[in-house]
Amino acid sequence: LLQQQLEDSDTQYRDLPVAISVRYNMDFDKTLSSPEASAQFDAQLQHEISSALEIPPAAVQVMCHQRGSVVAEVVLKKVDMPGGDGDCRGSALLAKELVD
Repeated sequence: LLQQQLEDSDTQYRDLPVAISVRYNMDFDKTLSSPEASAQFDAQLQHEISSALEIPPAAVQVMCHQRGSVVAEVVLKKVDMPGGDGDCRGSALLAKELVD
């Protein structure tokens, strides 16, 4: 369903951020035991996603965490391509690439 919605999204929406949920099979209390541990987890998640998509880390923002193992709500932002000619990788495309 998500993939179909992403494929059907109109290009007029490509500049809007997209929120996704990332689930890790980890103990919530151990993984996010302190503010420092939370910040470290967020930095690692941001690095993993930005590396996988080959985008700047600033285009990935961890919004919050939820119980259920560890569920992180992540926002992906569009990425302008080098060259300044207006080309970009829209956030829906980035989410689709991450799901695939």
